[in-house]
Amino acid sequence: VSSEWAANWKNGIDAFYESYHLHAVHPQTSTVMDDLGVQYDLYPNGASRMIVPIGKKSPRVPDQETVDAGLEFMIRDAGADPTQYEGSAIGVREFIQRSKRVRAEKLGLELGGLSDAQLTDSWATGIFPNVQVGLHPEGAFLMRFLPHESDPNRFYYDTITLFRPADDPSYTVPAWMGLPEGLDTSGETRPDTEHVALGEPAGLGLVLDQDAELLPVVQKGMRSRGFRGPLWGEQEVRLRHFHKELDRYINGEK
Repeated sequence: VSSEWAANWKNGIDAFYESYHLHAVHPQTSTVMDDLGVQYDLYPNGASRMIVPIGKKSPRVPDQETVDAGLEFMIRDAGADPTQYEGSAIGVREFIQRSKRVRAEKLGLELGGLSDAQLTDSWATGIFPNVQVGLHPEGAFLMRFLPHESDPNRFYYDTITLFRPADDPSYTVPAWMGLPEGLDTSGETRPDTEHVALGEPAGLGLVLDQDAELLPVVQKGMRSRGFRGPLWGEQEVRLRHFHKELDRYINGEK
């Protein structure tokens, strides 16, 4: 899907390089994602990575015991039956990891080279300057942020989902990737690229659609007279890293 958003391409990258906005912009994720226990890694030449634990509640949630609808959904998304899980919310992430290994063995898929964390968590790697790849055992989710050809207040957000089909119609990529319902994932056909114009609903799934609604507001704020530059928070270390590398090119250092 290639959709046009009302923001600068760098703001698009900023929106996907940190997790501290999850509780405010995506409150529905608080029962299935640990937005505070995120690992951030920085690499040469502007590359970076963050690992977001999935299948566990945010520490912001007072009730850490109840297996609610969100965690039940995550269990089903892993090919397991929530009614077969008898523990508390604290053990759901580990249960999902075990369930994915059981399912993979039945389907003849090899997951032996992956850690338990790689089976559940979001491993998002940023490739400078404008690509981020989310890696999961079921597939990969690529995001590309392309500047608009004439308007710095607009950019193109391209998403590409790579999926290796298995001999099971219920086996697919994680639901958050936003694949349209009924899409052929057999590998027999290649979906056409869908182009979404500015102002049209992105249709990328709830989480990404929320980002699409937020970014124009952020862009307006940055263009206001009161904006004097960003104040990076602790969880925005990837953003500092990105802009420092970008400045090297702008200043002719690279």
